Amino acid sequence: MTNASTLTRWVPRLIMGLACGHTLFGLFVLPASLDPNPLAGIVDDGFVNAIDGNTDRAVTFWFLATGVVLFNVGHLTHWVIRRTGRIPALVGWWTLGFAVPSLVLLPTSPFWLALALGILALLAARRDDRATVALATS
Repeated sequence: MTNASTLTRWVPRLIMGLACGHTLFGLFVLPASLDPNPLAGIVDDGFVNAIDGNTDRAVTFWFLATGVVLFNVGHLTHWVIRRTGRIPALVGWWTLGFAVPSLVLLPTSPFWLALALGILALLAARRDDRATVALATS
């Protein structure tokens, strides 16, 4: 394992924290705000084809699926950092590519957190690049 900057180490943790918050919201807050509870309906219908045509169930499913994908991105980013000591700039660009169009469509949403994470990831990648250049020239 190589030494990574504090910001570099925190970016994947923040992504996984966002993923956990997203998943918890999708498991508890979102279903409680909808009537009938979409998760209970999915379970009652036996999971197979239990979402077809039901918007509340589809929204809940995609909310939870997005949480899982975000966690995977955070975990993979953590893995890359542990092996290389650097965060790939693509993590920041992908996050911004997801956040910016989402904010255009839903400006009063928590996608601002994803925007901030994308910017932090790019800053960390830039610092990592500068540190690598500094080591190579010293």
